[in-house]
Amino acid sequence: MLMKIDIKKIIPLLLVSILIGQVRLSLVTIPRPANVYIDGEQIGRTPIDQYKIRPGEHQIQIIAKGYAPILYPMIINESKAVNLEFFLNPVYDIKFKTDHKDLTFKLNKEHEWNKQKIKLQIEAGDHELQVYRKGVLIDTRGITVDQPATIRYHLNKNPDDD
Repeated sequence: MLMKIDIKKIIPLLLVSILIGQVRLSLVTIPRPANVYIDGEQIGRTPIDQYKIRPGEHQIQIIAKGYAPILYPMIINESKAVNLEFFLNPVYDIKFKTDHKDLTFKLNKEHEWNKQKIKLQIEAGDHELQVYRKGVLIDTRGITVDQPATIRYHLNKNPDDD
């Protein structure tokens, strides 16, 4: 037996279920303002207040000039509200210089270069600099970045002199 569906009764029920299934998201950044994206779509600038979002998996991205971007995967459970606060980490311009011509440098085991002069943008904090000669690790140093600076690298000891 076929049931007759009254579309006029279904639409209000669908709207109610959509509205009830949403969570109010509030988001602030220090400093502010910052651009906020959810699942790749810009929703505004901080502070975000009472943005309606459906429960489930989401990617929150926060971008502000002069600060390291934040990518925050999150699962939003059914609730009335979610409040988030993010502290943005500054990025500084760093000039790196050395007189050595035969060295390769790696910062945080990721960024690699072999030039004598290079300009980098580095997030504030502690970093590891590894120095290689002909593929062999010859030096490791900690670097703290807390302002724009010039880093001058000098190899204290020549390993070939032993």
